[in-house]
Amino acid sequence: MRPVDVVFTWVDGSTAKFRENFTRFAVGAQDMARLPQRFSDNGELRYAVRSVKRNMPWVRDVIVVHNGEPPSLGGVRLVSHSDIFPDSGHLPTFSSTAIECHLHRIPSLSEDFIYFNDDFFVCRPVSPEDLQGQHGLGRVILDNGLMNSPPNREWELFRWLLWVTNAALDARFGPAKRNAPAHTPQWYNRTLCSIVENEWERPLRQTSAHRFRTRGDLWFRALYCYYVVYMRHGLMDSDALCEKAGNDFHKANDKDAVTILFGDKDANFRAQVRQVLEVPPMFLCLNDHISHSDPNEGAKLQMEMVDFLNRMFPN
Repeated sequence: MRPVDVVFTWVDGSTAKFRENFTRFAVGAQDMARLPQRFSDNGELRYAVRSVKRNMPWVRDVIVVHNGEPPSLGGVRLVSHSDIFPDSGHLPTFSSTAIECHLHRIPSLSEDFIYFNDDFFVCRPVSPEDLQGQHGLGRVILDNGLMNSPPNREWELFRWLLWVTNAALDARFGPAKRNAPAHTPQWYNRTLCSIVENEWERPLRQTSAHRFRTRGDLWFRALYCYYVVYMRHGLMDSDALCEKAGNDFHKANDKDAVTILFGDKDANFRAQVRQVLEVPPMFLCLNDHISHSDPNEGAKLQMEMVDFLNRMFPN
């Protein structure tokens, strides 16, 4: 088996340097999710790395891409944004969409690698075959939402991201009904990443230049997933692809992936926590929805999150 690395993206929004840069560049940014809470660090990365090393022991290196202020964490390789952005004028960046355009430029990165957000966790043993798919180019797990659903509000930046990316795929391959890739780890191939980058070079360069997510950005992951499956199967419609390539391309279920909006008053997140503890999925996304409008309540929820992570991934 060829070496495979795991890549995490991470930032600690509590540092003085981060807050200084954030305040300087955030004026006028379109991203309503640009509030500092989006960049808060509750220590999830430590547990996420632990989950990879425990349940994916075949991984060669765990790499953490950071903004120049690295985490205090052993057993990982640290890479700064400045190591992967070809244009230093695009830094500092606060856009995950921009960062994801350049992950394949990590020095000494394996030809095949797996991208994780820092709130992704591996909850049970996972083999390379679970992720690379039948043809070795990566399984694609889909969300139920369609990429061509128009944004309902001007500020829905992620909906805009899907809408604009779907239009770019329509222009290249023709109109099709496409589900968005699910919020799960994704297998990538570096050579194919470069091909996708060349295919949409100009709009991806513009995406990289935006310090915050912006209407008009392209989502590299969706471009990559649909480009790869089209080259392999000659199809773009999600339902047709799921029928033809079910092992490599299918919609998410609770065995594959669960997302918990931890702290969201409108979500029954505690019932989800109990379910995950009883029947662990392959992957978990623990999305921080803790409000700090009441500091005491926020601190209690943070302790509750850490307790859950310690139960899931004990040292």
